[in-house]
Amino acid sequence: MATRMTSGPVGHDDPEGLRAANRLLAARLVIEERFAAASGRGLAAAVRCCHELTGVPAALVDGDGRMVCQFPVDAIAQGSALALARTLKSREDTAAPLPAGPAAGLPRRVLARPVLHDGQRIGWLILEERGTTFDPQSHVVIDRAGSPRTLVMP
Repeated sequence: MATRMTSGPVGHDDPEGLRAANRLLAARLVIEERFAAASGRGLAAAVRCCHELTGVPAALVDGDGRMVCQFPVDAIAQGSALALARTLKSREDTAAPLPAGPAAGLPRRVLARPVLHDGQRIGWLILEERGTTFDPQSHVVIDRAGSPRTLVMP
C-alpha cells in the first residue's frame, strides 16, 4: 500500500532555501572527505583541517587553557587561551559562539567546542573569528572536528 504525500517536494516553495541546503550538503561532503584524509594523523592534523576549511585560526587548548596546538602557529595569544578556559569552565558541553570584550577577556569572538574523553571534558577546540563571521559551515567543521572519531585521545 502506497503512502500519499500531502505536501509538495522539499524546497518547491522556497528554491533559494533549497539551493542553500544543497550548498551546505556539498560543504559537509568536502568536510567529511578532508577529516577522513586527516584521520589517524593526530590532533594537530585535525586542528589544521579546521583552519584550512574555515580560513580562521583554530586551536586546541587543554582544560587549564594551555595551548596544545594551533594553526596558524602563534595566531591565538596564550592570554586569550587562558581567558577562554576561565570563561568556558562554567559553560555547558556544547559548541557555542562567545563574544569578544573585556568581560570575557577575549579580543575576538570565538566558536568553542568541548573535547571529551571517556565522557569528561579535557579541553576545548576553538575557532577565532577574523574578518568574517561564523557561518553554518564553521559550526559543521567544529562539530566534526570535535567528534570522538576525529579527536582520538591516547
